[in-house]
Amino acid sequence: ALDSNSQAMWVELPDMIILAFRGTQVTQVEDIVTDLKAVYPMPFDPQRRNLGNVHRGFINGLASIWDGESGIKAKLKSNTSSDKPIFITGHSLGGALATLAAAHMVADEDLSAIRPRVRALYTYG
Repeated sequence: ALDSNSQAMWVELPDMIILAFRGTQVTQVEDIVTDLKAVYPMPFDPQRRNLGNVHRGFINGLASIWDGESGIKAKLKSNTSSDKPIFITGHSLGGALATLAAAHMVADEDLSAIRPRVRALYTYG
């Protein structure tokens, strides 16, 4: 999404993987725009699972870093040979993105190989 400044960090440790999403930076106009799109909910429908309506800014924010060759989904799909548990976290806007990412991991059949490794979602703020 052009109005997104979403960021996530993939940290691979010897015994686990942490996927952390950055929260709102109040000095970044793109983050404020993402946060303000709450009045425009849209269907959250990974692989036609109809998981309800979600804040448009959050969906667009995640989509901007989820899809594509260098996106999070591609990283997850390339990591299927590992048995490391995956922990997902985020603060503020990042908490919303982390929640949607976890939902994608559960609903998306393309990610069924990593699904058992998703151990926890921690959000705060």
